Amino acid sequence: MTDRPIPTRPIDARSVAAPSSQAEAAAAFAPLLAAHEPFFDHEVQRPQGRLRVRGYAAAIPVPDILVTAVRAVVFRGSRVVVLSESDGTHHVMPGGRREPGEGLEATVRRELLEECGWRVGALRPFAFLHFQHPGPAAPADWCDFANLIYLTEGANYDRRSLDPTQGKVRSMLMSTNAAFGAVTDRHRAILTAALSAKRAASAGG
Repeated sequence: MTDRPIPTRPIDARSVAAPSSQAEAAAAFAPLLAAHEPFFDHEVQRPQGRLRVRGYAAAIPVPDILVTAVRAVVFRGSRVVVLSESDGTHHVMPGGRREPGEGLEATVRRELLEECGWRVGALRPFAFLHFQHPGPAAPADWCDFANLIYLTEGANYDRRSLDPTQGKVRSMLMSTNAAFGAVTDRHRAILTAALSAKRAASAGG
């Protein structure tokens, strides 16, 4: 996959109108989302059925109430943290679900420690994933949701912080070229967006 630049601007995970429900937030968010082009668009099979997943790198204010999970692409200099799952797949987006009352940054710092043993530095939101039921017959209780993705630098690795309930997930540092060869197309697109954001942050000082 060609490492072409993806325009990125800061993403705000706050809600402008502070909607009172997830459904209200999703409805208000839809026209904002429609005005932007995703950097990938595909479908996945989940327990809820098939979901349409789109990745965005744009300055769209994501309502906090829609953010169910927080993830990060973790660099260590010129290398990136890659996770190997028990099914043999690899990805560059460790993280997980928010706990009740937990802030976005607190969630991703906790999840990075538990899942891959990394303490990280400053967190910069650069993209998000939007999940939507693809068909007209969505379940009655369905509501769109989002995963915010941060860019960060690994500070130190602590094996003792790993959560044994995570199963046979292991992390490793890879060169970005090796990572591009190891992960799926979706994660190549995410890594490309992360590299663009990393270059932009370096250029901006």
